[in-house]
Amino acid sequence: MSLSDKFFYTPAGIKLRAYGGLGVFTKYHKMQGPGFSIKESSKHHIWVDTPDRELFITDQTLSEHAHYPEGFHEFSNLSHIHSHPSRDLGLKYVMLNYTDHVSRYGNAAVRRLGAHVEGSKIFVDSGGFQLAHQDLDFIDPAKEIEWLNKNADLAMVLDIPTDDKRFIKRSARIQKLNNDLWLKSKREDLKLINIGHGIGEDFMRYHDMVFDQRIDRIALGGVFFMGLFPAMYNILYVMLHTNEHYKHHHILGVTHRGAMMALMYMAKLGLSPMITCDSSSALQLSCYRTLYLYNRMEESLYMQDLGNKGNYSTGIAKLPCGCPVCSTLVYADTFRELKGDIPDALVCMHNVYAFNDWVQHNLEFIDKEPKDKIKESLTGQFKGGYGMQGVKDMHALLDFIDMAVSDGLEKARKRYDRYFYQVKPLVPSTMLTEQERLMKLEEGVQEAVDVPDEWTEQVISNYEKYHGVK
Repeated sequence: MSLSDKFFYTPAGIKLRAYGGLGVFTKYHKMQGPGFSIKESSKHHIWVDTPDRELFITDQTLSEHAHYPEGFHEFSNLSHIHSHPSRDLGLKYVMLNYTDHVSRYGNAAVRRLGAHVEGSKIFVDSGGFQLAHQDLDFIDPAKEIEWLNKNADLAMVLDIPTDDKRFIKRSARIQKLNNDLWLKSKREDLKLINIGHGIGEDFMRYHDMVFDQRIDRIALGGVFFMGLFPAMYNILYVMLHTNEHYKHHHILGVTHRGAMMALMYMAKLGLSPMITCDSSSALQLSCYRTLYLYNRMEESLYMQDLGNKGNYSTGIAKLPCGCPVCSTLVYADTFRELKGDIPDALVCMHNVYAFNDWVQHNLEFIDKEPKDKIKESLTGQFKGGYGMQGVKDMHALLDFIDMAVSDGLEKARKRYDRYFYQVKPLVPSTMLTEQERLMKLEEGVQEAVDVPDEWTEQVISNYEKYHGVK
């Protein structure tokens, strides 16, 4: 079994536009200069004329309201879950958030006409994050499992994340009650992922309270708030203590590429039968019209701001990428001139292609090469962005993982003790400029969230009332 069958990158925050039939119709014409003009636009489509082609971009190619333009030469399907794009991407899973989807689109179905079983599987985040971040104080478990049964292949259970020990037992009891309800009501082939919270022994105590023999997948939440080495310590701790029962470990919110490579290495060592991790960086960067670009020859993944015209010398400069999005739109100004959600969705799709290309290349390399060669690759990939100290830290992380496996986790923890005090401070998002947010996203620094006691009490009380417990 190859490493590409053991580790899977899962783009998170994917929107309905990708499922409704995001696509581009192209009509070619003679080169007519550098001008761009919008011929027609609505909430669901944009018709733009570029130097050598007209583009009709729509997010409704599969809906009952679809409008198909006449006289166009080609169609490019850019929906993640449909067969051709998902085969090109090589993505086993794409993730959407239940509460975000319902708040934007109501109960609109994800599985529209034309979504094929060989496409990417739909992985759903249940909404616990939104409860913890004070976006919602209640999500109806019965309504959610009804929606999941119609739309999802894989779903995380509905939890109430908290690191406050005063609420842990009550939170775990609610999660267990939600699990029981879902297990009784779910579609037979809908796979559930239980969720654990806490560090080390605290994680296992929480895990024991929510454990269910019928669920053979587990997710770890909030681990990267601690810093890279403490996070990897906790992941190793959980895998080493639970891999006999679980066939799948999912790591939530992995944005640091070094951490992702470390997880690939852990999959190579067989620490879990399957490791997945989700990242919303492709989506977040698209909000700033920023592209991920990956150069396999130089082994470098970098970001390029489309809004900075200094990155392109002329008005007809071509996008430096051959993915289906860029090879269809061709010109940098196409992204810059278009307004609204549809071009953001296209940038997101490009970023998923670019990032997944980086993932697949590293999976192939890590699978066949020894650790010294992997370290050389790390040096080439990270010395520009993180400096040589960052490279040394990544080398030490691989050694730490090896020592944990061979000599025990606590011995490895003691040997690499100095790395457990280099935790980057959490940064409130209100203190960051947009560019700083992008850099923190790339570095893996996550934002601080201060959740008042009153909020957690309200959320838990709502569920205790729902389940009829005190």
